[in-house]
Amino acid sequence: MAELIDIDHDSHDNLRLRKRHQLIFNIAVIDTASGEELGKLVDISTQGFMLTSIKNLKQETYKQLTFKIPNNLQIPHSVIFEAEVRWHKPDVNPEYELTGLQVTNSLQDFKRVSQSLVRKFGYDNSWD
Repeated sequence: MAELIDIDHDSHDNLRLRKRHQLIFNIAVIDTASGEELGKLVDISTQGFMLTSIKNLKQETYKQLTFKIPNNLQIPHSVIFEAEVRWHKPDVNPEYELTGLQVTNSLQDFKRVSQSLVRKFGYDNSWD
């Protein structure tokens, strides 16, 4: 896994420099306050993730979230964490939005879960 870098929190371009991993399995992202599914996990790093959703999540808001990981996937960790909505943009499918979130607490627990998901469902889409 790539070394993490310090980022300027106001710079969207710097967020894109982190090592991100796309997943081959759709994992639901759940708002723990409402129990509502916000969208599906698209890619993940040890600091945050991107989801695809029909919902437009307001930037600079904070959400208490978890991943809905089916038991049969045998991911040993689950986590509840807070994340800040950092950006959003239209998906190639005009009915959906892509949203970037940065984890703001429970970072070590989130990191363990993200690493488990990447080991089990990640793929390398680089052309190197």
